[in-house]
Parts: sequence; C-alpha cells; structure tokens
Amino acid sequence: MEDFKSLFVSYMKENMVEYSEYDEYTFVVTPSASNVPGGVQVLVVFDETESDIVHFVISNVATFTDEKRAAGMALCNRLNAGYRWAKFYLNDHGEMTVVDDAIIESRTVGSECIEVVRRLASIVDVIYPEVQKAVRE
Repeated sequence: MEDFKSLFVSYMKENMVEYSEYDEYTFVVTPSASNVPGGVQVLVVFDETESDIVHFVISNVATFTDEKRAAGMALCNRLNAGYRWAKFYLNDHGEMTVVDDAIIESRTVGSECIEVVRRLASIVDVIYPEVQKAVRE
C-alpha cells in the first residue's frame, strides 16, 4: 500500500493538485466546485488491508434536520437511482455523505484517483442546488 500512496502523492505533486495529508491512510483533495460555497473536500482513503482499494468520501454536503430527514432520505434514493457509481446517504446526524470505492492499478493510481475525485466533486456541484432546495423546503 505504501507504494500506491507514494505514487498518488507523486502524481498530485507533478500535476499541481492541491491536497493535504489527513492521516497515515487519508488525503484531502480540494477540486473546484462552483455551486458549493467554500468548495468540496474529497477524502481519498487508502485501504489498510487491501492495497488496490481506495475509498472516496465527501462528508456533510448538507445537514437535514429531524423534520427534513424523510425528504433527505427520499432525495438520497433518487440520487442513488440516477448516479451509477456514487452512493448517497444520511448519517446519524442527518448529514448527507457521498461515497465511492475504486479498485486501482499501480501504474494509473494517480490519474484514476484524481478522476474519481473530479467526478464526485462534479456530481456534488450538479446536485447541490437540489440538495439545498430540499433542506430549505
């Protein structure tokens, strides 16, 4: 797994991708997202036990109050039906989270991971107005 992480970091440096290291297995990548105030942060988590699996997480896209939880869950269901690879859910605190997993190869780890990061950020950028509407109504 260390090789995958090193290859990923090398790719980000070579391509001037903004990132920070969150912990031993996790990086935070911040691609641009025009509809989301403050942008989107994507956690890129390398699996501790399986070197070729990477987990991607965008936390707290929006927070649904208890009164809005049903609307948030219905929205997650619609989004899950409409987006093939991303998975949407509300956590115990009503925060919408978007996740994806990928099996990667060492020769393309950097480009594959950044492509998934960009796609997830793009999805959140597209759905954000609908999510905010559901939170407010």
